[in-house]
Amino acid sequence: MIRCCKHFVKNTDTGKKCRVYYCLDNHASGKKCVIMHAKGYADFLDEVFDRVENNTDTMTDYFEKDRVIIFEGDEGYEEIRLQVEKIVRGA
Repeated sequence: MIRCCKHFVKNTDTGKKCRVYYCLDNHASGKKCVIMHAKGYADFLDEVFDRVENNTDTMTDYFEKDRVIIFEGDEGYEEIRLQVEKIVRGA
């Protein structure tokens, strides 16, 4: 189970957490989604989630931070969306 807090996201099953910031519905496809970006290069979302995007290429000195995109219809979307909306709105 994932718990979203103001400054981090935590996997309650493993106890692992990662510092993040959130974006809602900010995807080129226009689909409803929750996007979580790792705050730093040493913050690893793969310790919290199974599927993480990171296109870092050290051979060309291109570095990215981890990110996770959860689209509407994905497992856990509704619960995560509610948690993130409360954080974004400041409730």
